[in-house]
Amino acid sequence: MNFSNAGLSNTDLNGARLIGARLIKANLSGANLRGANLSEAILNGANLKRANFNKANLSRANLVGNNLVEVDLSKANLVEVDLSEANLKGVNLNGKDLSGVIISNTNLSGANLNNSIIKNVRFKKANLRNTSMLDIKIDKFTDFGVADIFEGLIIDRFTLESLKDYGGLTTGDRMQMDIRDDVALLRSKFSGFWQWIHLIGMLLFLFPYTWFAFKMWIVAKFNYSKENSITIAEAFGRYIVSGGDKWHEGWNYKWFAITVFGIAIAYNVLRGMLLYKTKSLELKETISGLPQRFSLKDSKWGKIYTASRIVLFIFVLVVIWHTIHFLTIRVPVS
Repeated sequence: MNFSNAGLSNTDLNGARLIGARLIKANLSGANLRGANLSEAILNGANLKRANFNKANLSRANLVGNNLVEVDLSKANLVEVDLSEANLKGVNLNGKDLSGVIISNTNLSGANLNNSIIKNVRFKKANLRNTSMLDIKIDKFTDFGVADIFEGLIIDRFTLESLKDYGGLTTGDRMQMDIRDDVALLRSKFSGFWQWIHLIGMLLFLFPYTWFAFKMWIVAKFNYSKENSITIAEAFGRYIVSGGDKWHEGWNYKWFAITVFGIAIAYNVLRGMLLYKTKSLELKETISGLPQRFSLKDSKWGKIYTASRIVLFIFVLVVIWHTIHFLTIRVPVS
């Protein structure tokens, strides 16, 4: 099928079978090619502005020199596609299987390649400025060393360590990159000095409640009287909801105290989980002597980490408000 130089703008080619079709310099602007089979098709020089390739099969297709900035490639099959001299600036290729893709003089600046499969790919003279490549899957044939621009390339340490000789990357190349290491990030927040700060903070938070429960147990054990008595559980509940103020008089609800307690519980549970994860990662690194593959991005630990930061921010705001309220209480001077 030869559609070279054809005017197919805004044409509905949904699900069309165009295997090996010649679409050289064809005008496909705004065309709907959703689900179309374009395997081995030749589209170099075609106008693909705002074309829809959602779920299309572009495996081994020729897209040499194409501008793909405004093209919908979501869920498209891009295995072994030729992207030589193509413009993919800022394009979202998150989670794509890009195995065997031909990259030569390709502009990938600002593109999102997170979670993608990049096996048997050579980034020959590619522009990788500010490209994001977190949690990608590679093999020994992946070669970054032949790329031209690395400035701001976002990549994780594990990927770099997985490359043979760093994929041909020099020390200078790596110094230009934004290398992420979420294990190191966790360690900076929950290990060493900060580990003890967190542990002391958790103990200080738990101390008054533990001491109260222990004191109630002593009273119940050695000074028990059925008259005018309540269970330890009820006493503990009253203590929490009242902030420790006049708890023995009944359920003296103080919503500020309840709110602070809830926020503090949430933060301490979250940071306790992060402390545990940090120590387990450190232990694995110590035993294996190897960096651990761990990511906070798009994972449950990432959500826990983000939640802990949000809860801490809220807690700090509450403490600041309470401090201001305390300091502005008027007292008699005579």
